[in-house]
Amino acid sequence: MEYGDIIAEFSGAGATTTESLQAQLVRCMVNERMAPEVLPFATDVMARALSGLERQQQWLLDCHELESTDLDFKLQLMVAETEIERLNYLVRVYLRTRLAKLDRFTAFYLRDQQSVLSEDEVDYVTRHFRMLNRLYTESFLKRMPAELALLDDNKGGEQMVETPDLDQPVFFQYVGTVSVELELGGEDVLELHQGGIYVARYAAIKPYLETNDVILI
Repeated sequence: MEYGDIIAEFSGAGATTTESLQAQLVRCMVNERMAPEVLPFATDVMARALSGLERQQQWLLDCHELESTDLDFKLQLMVAETEIERLNYLVRVYLRTRLAKLDRFTAFYLRDQQSVLSEDEVDYVTRHFRMLNRLYTESFLKRMPAELALLDDNKGGEQMVETPDLDQPVFFQYVGTVSVELELGGEDVLELHQGGIYVARYAAIKPYLETNDVILI
């Protein structure tokens, strides 16, 4: 099997498609790490990545069973293992970053924002909130007045639900093909040109992130 064939296994197509998948994974991972909120789950990218990893890992197991002593064949195995580890790393960082945000903003995403989560993440955040509620209730909430014992209640002037700070400044690169003017608030406007790197409030650039005209850095 040639190098290109090894790489092609990740997508069921040629190496160019695989490189595109890697680029999409990197983009998803970096955007997720830099954004103050949980972004919509990259369902298609993750499905392709996990499917490709499963195929390649099975291929490696089958090849190791051959116990070949051919040096070229061993080199091909090393290349495939390196490629698998690279994609594994990107997937792990992406998922762990999302879980860290869900741990911090559990009540917020359970109550209002489940549409951006995968089915597994919805299940995770539901169970996580249930465990926290049980722990806090047994520890101290049962001794408090009922109106103050709810973890997901914002009534009475008390902000019980922690939310992401969408006004947090972020660095980003504009990759859209058409230059645009970004409204910063008041009369302030920032002109965005393709390839330019800027800093602005996350809330201001969020619409462009959703249309893939912006990547966070």
